[in-house]
Amino acid sequence: MSLSSCYPAIAVLSTVLLETVWASCRFSLKRLGIWSLLWSVLSPVRREILLASCSEVTHQNMNRNQDDKMKKSQVRFTRFIGIALGAVALQACALATVGTHDAPDIYVLTAPSIDFGENRPQVSTQIVVDAPEAPAALNSNRIVFQPSANEIRYFSGARWADRVPDMVQVLLVDAMDQGARFQAVGARSAGIRSDYLLQVSISRFGVESEGSEMDDVRVQINSKLVRRFSDTVIASRRFESVKESESSRTIDVVGAFDEANAEVLSAIALWAYDEIIAAERSEPAS
Repeated sequence: MSLSSCYPAIAVLSTVLLETVWASCRFSLKRLGIWSLLWSVLSPVRREILLASCSEVTHQNMNRNQDDKMKKSQVRFTRFIGIALGAVALQACALATVGTHDAPDIYVLTAPSIDFGENRPQVSTQIVVDAPEAPAALNSNRIVFQPSANEIRYFSGARWADRVPDMVQVLLVDAMDQGARFQAVGARSAGIRSDYLLQVSISRFGVESEGSEMDDVRVQINSKLVRRFSDTVIASRRFESVKESESSRTIDVVGAFDEANAEVLSAIALWAYDEIIAAERSEPAS
């Protein structure tokens, strides 16, 4: 039996073996998202081998050019299999590294405990807190560090649990709802039919160290109180608090944030109550 007469059997056995290897890695290729790309490349080669094999079995007198073509196709297919398996190995290594990096520490701030006092009785007023405005540098969950007036950086291993404007809105609603001094308090998105709208704009909410050895946390919020029915601003004021961090450790910096933010939100809540009482008293009787 000549060597050329063995080519059909070799081709069939090679195809069966390669199909077995292919089936074992096809699932991985699909999961890794590279199946479609490899299949579009390998399908013509695979089809060429199968056609050549069947033709060889049917026609025993295939000439040498056809034999060479089949062998070249087998070599090309084997190379592509090697590339595919290499890609699987590389992707497996890449997937093995996913999640090995340390996740950032997540921090939250607490709503202040406000003492409205006995001289601030409950009123029938309903008030909503609008979504706070903030510059792009503050409109995220990154903790801002400002080493100079013209430079802004962020803490690399720490994040707030929510975007700064969303966090401030939730805490401000909670602060104003304490003591049940207002008939209803909520975010504007809650759809409450309110008498007054509290608009706030966050202008400073970060760590500042310019000209200071210790880190200072500065919280600055501008507030406007709007009468809903007449759409008029009845009062506006800027609130600010600066607290010194005990150290440069993130946990101490967050503690300073908590103190400064609580002081500002408490002041806003008491101010809003007093301004609403004053506006109601000055409203002419209908």
